[in-house]
Amino acid sequence: MICDTRGVRRSSRSRLQRIADLVVSLVVGLFLMAMVAGSAARHAAPLTALGLAAGAAQGAALWWRRSHPLPVMAVALAGGLVIQLLVPEGLFPYAGLVALGSLAAARPPRVSLPALAALLGLTALNFRTAPGGDALFAMAVAVVVWALGEAARNRRAAIDQAARRAASEEQARIARELHDVIAHSVSVIVVQAAAADDVFEQRPDQARAALRSIEAAGRDALGELRRLLAAVRPGAGAGSPPPSRSGAAPGPEAIHRGTPLGFPGPLRARRPVRGGSAPPGCSPRACSSPGPRAGRVWPWGCCCSPP
Repeated sequence: MICDTRGVRRSSRSRLQRIADLVVSLVVGLFLMAMVAGSAARHAAPLTALGLAAGAAQGAALWWRRSHPLPVMAVALAGGLVIQLLVPEGLFPYAGLVALGSLAAARPPRVSLPALAALLGLTALNFRTAPGGDALFAMAVAVVVWALGEAARNRRAAIDQAARRAASEEQARIARELHDVIAHSVSVIVVQAAAADDVFEQRPDQARAALRSIEAAGRDALGELRRLLAAVRPGAGAGSPPPSRSGAAPGPEAIHRGTPLGFPGPLRARRPVRGGSAPPGCSPRACSSPGPRAGRVWPWGCCCSPP
């Protein structure tokens, strides 16, 4: 039994990702609220409450940073401005850095670069209260975070493009193989059918040999088509029925029923009988008669039992 573990790995990775998002949201939110609570003595109670709400809002917003990176970035910038004004010694806009990394990894530069500029403007407020070197370092960290997110986005795009190119090349290869199989088999069938028609009445043994060649070419073509289509058929893995044996033809009962071949009913005479009369026992009515050999098409052009 073959087990497909791709779904299990995907589910496990998604679960770990959700746990990581929850941890990041809780850690950042609690850290920002602790910063505001540590400076509560310097501010009035309403301002402290506003700072605590801003910290909690930033931490909660980070939970949706993968699915809604742009709104999360806006919340992080607004809340970061409140925290920066209340606690200027914090230096780094922590929630803004996390949101910027997610935004750069999910959106092209035309979207993430304005967010980087806004975050750099927020970080530049450190020049009021912190040494210039520290403020420049905080701004450099924001640029590095954006660059890492952009690199992750480019790598993911390159992987997707390579996968699409590989799928396109595989489709082209299968199309070429199908073309070769069908072209070869049809050519053999046409040549052998023409030969059988030429010697049908004078040399029936050669006509039968030509018909056998046509049958063999058709069986080989069906086998090759089954092999190629089984490789690309959706759900062709474990649990799906294996492709039928190469060259396996339906039996007389299947031909009599007609449904496996797509016919609405039993087969009928497909061309006039040569020579004006059919052999004994050969008539279109024999097509619907029961029996192990009912429904077979014989060289006389009708469905009957052999004379």
